[in-house]
Amino acid sequence: MAKNYCEKYFYPEKYNTYKCEQNGQRVCPCECHAANWCSRKLSLDNKEFAMLDSLRAVKEQNLKILEQNKKIIEELALQQLQKLK
Repeated sequence: MAKNYCEKYFYPEKYNTYKCEQNGQRVCPCECHAANWCSRKLSLDNKEFAMLDSLRAVKEQNLKILEQNKKIIEELALQQLQKLK
């Protein structure tokens, strides 16, 4: 049987929040408590939930890696500029 989950949990980059608009309750990863009016409702069985949750975790890890790489590149660029001066 499928359960209702809020899309915002799986796509935080799209909504920039983990909270439901109406009641402000945290929805990660628990079921959407307002399934009858939630405009971002996803009906997922256990397998579908596991797949989307895994993809969400990978996206989070990738964002962290990108931020780390960005800092490293900025530091290297500053070092190169200092060498040129």
